[in-house]
Amino acid sequence: MMQRYSYLGAACLLAGSLQAQDLTNAGATVTVQPGATLYVGSGGLLNQAAGTLTNTGTLRVDGSLTNPGTLDLSTGTLEVRGDLANTGTLLPGTSAVTFSGVANQLLTPAGPVSTR
Repeated sequence: MMQRYSYLGAACLLAGSLQAQDLTNAGATVTVQPGATLYVGSGGLLNQAAGTLTNTGTLRVDGSLTNPGTLDLSTGTLEVRGDLANTGTLLPGTSAVTFSGVANQLLTPAGPVSTR
């Protein structure tokens, strides 16, 4: 009986929005699917060098977004309320990017930006 509840809980979590205070991708491939929303709190998002983050849904980062890895914005929507630092690869696709911080935001585009 306990196993059934764990599967049910996991299914409910995957069907809705996901929220975290901060998120570090230490080398995985993470995909935000169409219709899904990933909220990352004021702790920010770090997509490390070996990490790939693909966004075809909605990605909202209340803190800073730091990308030494691969950030594929694809067809998704990205909202950043902190700074954005790209020292990795940024694939913009046809995405919409909104900077919505209440203070000045710093954009550091040090890595390659590829157009498709």
